[in-house]
Amino acid sequence: MQIFLSYSWDNEEHKTWVRQLADKLIHAGIPVILDQYDLRGGSDMHHFMENAVSSSSHILVICTPQYVSRANERIKGAGEETSLITGDFYNRHVNGKTYLPIVRAQSAKSVPDYLGSLVYFDFSNDQNFESTFEDLLRNIYQEPRYVKPALGSKPLFSNQPQQITTNDLSLESLKKRVLSSEPEDWVYDDDIGVYSNKHDIRLQIRNRRTDRYESFREEWTDRFPDPSASRDFYDIYYDNNRVCDYFQVSVDGGRVSIPIPRLGSNLSIDKEQYTFGRLIHYSGNNCLYDFEDYLRRAGISVT
Repeated sequence: MQIFLSYSWDNEEHKTWVRQLADKLIHAGIPVILDQYDLRGGSDMHHFMENAVSSSSHILVICTPQYVSRANERIKGAGEETSLITGDFYNRHVNGKTYLPIVRAQSAKSVPDYLGSLVYFDFSNDQNFESTFEDLLRNIYQEPRYVKPALGSKPLFSNQPQQITTNDLSLESLKKRVLSSEPEDWVYDDDIGVYSNKHDIRLQIRNRRTDRYESFREEWTDRFPDPSASRDFYDIYYDNNRVCDYFQVSVDGGRVSIPIPRLGSNLSIDKEQYTFGRLIHYSGNNCLYDFEDYLRRAGISVT
């Protein structure tokens, strides 16, 4: 897997935004080709673009009004890249490449003409950045947010009128049931890493152990006596259908699992992350360690 970011140098602010997007992709384990990192003085720009397109599995096209205009009219850098990309794009079903339009600014024409039929990722509102970025990562890693349930059996039909009753089993309501529960509502099986709800055994929280030993390193994970840390995934299931998932980090040599914070001048997690992390911590009878104390030592606040 390798990603090439195609964009136009609209201004310094836009170049910085693209570079920060590339950094987040790299931190998420995705190799990225970006001219700001990989194109040096004296390099052949045409050869760089040609090699970047041909060697990448995914092409992220960062769309702004200026990029779209240059791409459609084949003007300057974005136009030259478009000339290289277009032929590759129309052969994508043969070469296996994935093209992902990233809309940075909404306009009458949000994407170049040749990408007009593709579903794009809307990054035009910075307040929705983290949610949209997660959608992008899930697309790249082929880990959809929602998984279609297995096909069930044909129901038995009766000719008699039936009294229809409904229970709220929407994904959101099931998630709320988990987040509003107390640690004592759960039974934990350490052998398989599953938390089962005492009141409804169909409701479970499963530790995705196949991924839990993948190492994780950020500055804040070094603040504990044992700096080793690893990824920690949890999935909520209802009747063997996945409802949603949560990404945490096992820190201090695996002693405590805490939510991964948003990076910035201040490390923070939202109330939903905090509630789930605290539930997991105390449902596992992990009372030797104080959950809030670990957040404080990491410098993580709840917002």
